[in-house]
Amino acid sequence: MTQRERLLAITLGLTLGVLGAGWLVQRFVVSPLVTVRQQIAAEGVRRGELNRKLAELDRVEQDWKAQVARTLAAEPKEAQLRFRENMQMLLERHGLAAGSQDKGAKISPGSIITDNRTGFVDVPLSIQTTGSLRQIVGFLVDFYRQDYAARIDQVSMTADLREGAAGGAPAAAAGSSRAGRRTRSPGPATASVANYGLDGPPVNVTIDVVTLVAPKLAKVEASPAAGVQELESGRLRFPVETYQEIVERSLFAPYVPPPPPPPPPDPAAPPPAVVVEPNLPPPPPPAPLRDQPERQILIGTTVINGVPYAYVLDERDGRNTVTRYGHDARLDGEGNAVVLLIHPRGMVVRARDDAGRATDYFYPLRQPEPASFAERVPLTEEEYPEVVAALRAEFVDFEQ
Repeated sequence: MTQRERLLAITLGLTLGVLGAGWLVQRFVVSPLVTVRQQIAAEGVRRGELNRKLAELDRVEQDWKAQVARTLAAEPKEAQLRFRENMQMLLERHGLAAGSQDKGAKISPGSIITDNRTGFVDVPLSIQTTGSLRQIVGFLVDFYRQDYAARIDQVSMTADLREGAAGGAPAAAAGSSRAGRRTRSPGPATASVANYGLDGPPVNVTIDVVTLVAPKLAKVEASPAAGVQELESGRLRFPVETYQEIVERSLFAPYVPPPPPPPPPDPAAPPPAVVVEPNLPPPPPPAPLRDQPERQILIGTTVINGVPYAYVLDERDGRNTVTRYGHDARLDGEGNAVVLLIHPRGMVVRARDDAGRATDYFYPLRQPEPASFAERVPLTEEEYPEVVAALRAEFVDFEQ
C-alpha cells in the first residue's frame, strides 16, 4: 500500500467515524431531548386543561352547595316538619291561623315523591284556611320572600257569602280563582254588602305548596340551611307594595248596583229661574295631546306575520287607550313624527322641527317599568349600535 492509499484509507475511516458519531449523538442524545421537550409541552397543555376543568368543577361544586343551602333539610320528613312550621308562622303573621269561625287553618302533608332520574324529592303540603283577600295576598307575597327552594302549585279561592260569615248577607254567587285564572260568577246583588267592610267578604282558600330536598352527592359535603332567611323582595318580580293592587281591585267584592236615576221633573212645578252669568273670558284651550309625552308609554313590541308592531299606552284622554303602530306610522296622526324602525329594544322615530330639520329619536322599551315618550333620547351609534345597524339594514341609504 502506497503512502497515498494509506492517507485515503485514514481519511475515509475518519469520515465514517465522524458520521457514525453524529448518528449516535442524533439517535441517543438529540432525539430523546426533542421527544422530552414535546412531552413537556403536551403535559403543559394537559395541565392547563385540567386546571380549567378543576376550576369549572369547583364552580359547579360551590353552586351546588349554594343550592343545597337553600333547602330545609337533608331528609324529607325533617324538611316536611320545618316546612310546616314555616307555613304555620306565615299563617299566624297574617291572621290566617284561626281559619273560619268553626274550624282553624288546616295544613295537610302530601305524598313525598322522589324523582328517580334526578334524585330530587318533592315534599308537598296543602293549606286550607279562611281570611280576607288582603290577608291571603300578604301570605302569598311573604311565601315568595322566604329564601329556600319552594313553589306554589295551585291556589283555589272562593268567597264565602253565607249569612253570618263576617257579618255578611244571605248566600249569593261567589267569585273564584284557581291556578292563576280568575273569573267572576254572576249573582244577585245583596242589600247589605257594606257589612263586609273594606276587605270584602271572607275567602276560603286552598294553597298547594311544595319544597325540595336535594339528593346527596358522593364526595361533596353540602349542608341545608340552618335557619330560614326572609329577603326584601326574594323571588317576587315586582316590589312588595305593587301586589296591594290585587286587594284594591278585588274580584270578590259583591256587585253594587248604580244609584237609581233622579225622578222626572214635576210638570206642575214652576220653571227654574234663569240666572244670567256675567261676561267672563273663555277658558284657556286644553293643552295639545302631543305636548304631554310623559303620558304616552311604550309598553311592548311584537312581530305578526313578519311585520313588526309597537304598542303605546295613551293616558292623556283618561281612557288608557292602547294603540298599535307600524313602520311609517305617524304619531298622533301628524307628519312631523314618523316611525322608522321597531326593534326589540324600542322604537326609532324621525321628528322634524318647525324649520324642517329631522332628528332621529330612540324610544326605549323597558320592563318592568315602561318608559314614556318623555324619556326618548337622540339615536347615536355609540349608545345603540345594534339599533343603528338594524336601521341601516332597513334603509340601505340611511346615514346619521
